[in-house]
Amino acid sequence: MDQFKFTTLILMFIVTVLAALNTTPVNAAGFPVILSHSSFIDDIGYFHVVGEVKNAGDVSINSVKVTAIFYDADNTVLAQNFAYSLIDVILPGRKAPFEIVLMDKAASSKVDHYTLDIDFNEFPSGKPIGLKILSNNSYIDQTSFLHVTGGIENIADTTATNIRVVATFYDQQGNVVGCAYAYAEPKDLDPNQNASFDIILMYPSRTPYVKSYQLTAESSEYTLIPEFGTPMLYLVFLATILFVVILKRQL
Repeated sequence: MDQFKFTTLILMFIVTVLAALNTTPVNAAGFPVILSHSSFIDDIGYFHVVGEVKNAGDVSINSVKVTAIFYDADNTVLAQNFAYSLIDVILPGRKAPFEIVLMDKAASSKVDHYTLDIDFNEFPSGKPIGLKILSNNSYIDQTSFLHVTGGIENIADTTATNIRVVATFYDQQGNVVGCAYAYAEPKDLDPNQNASFDIILMYPSRTPYVKSYQLTAESSEYTLIPEFGTPMLYLVFLATILFVVILKRQL
């Protein structure tokens, strides 16, 4: 294959990639899925279900409501309760934890198993990126509470209000074993301002199970900048590199 044909093929590839990035799916939709969940009884005697929802669709979703139905060993319904994900607007590909608490000691002591169901709204407008985690660290205090501390910045052009930072805690296998959140201090930030946060997992019995954690955040106006580049950005990067190589070979 001569140089002209090779160059033409590469340029066609780049055009195809860039065109694909601008293509809107015909059947765009939000699609929440539960990645993992676990349960425990706290020191008071309440039954907890903690888990994580991922938006596997290509449209943002909000008001994600997870409902748990609790059964005893005879498959008799004991109770029902629900909770919303700790992040309100979940962009495509993003995750958010949830925690459902059965605040009935008698029923909690009889729970043998449970089922989970998801309800949600599509939110096509999504939420713009405007927050950035600057740093984070963790430690266990004298009461065996697990703390995650750090800093967050408003990188948007307008004020971010009611900033909440959320931590999802995982075991060695990557299953959710706990979640918690804290409001930034201060919780409202003007552009380029920073705040601190201190998230506390207040269940000492869960601390030994925690092997890692992940942070996300949200304000009334903005969501958190992603930690890693998306596959689409990687394709653009690859196409750019190929174009540069072609130009060098032409010189």
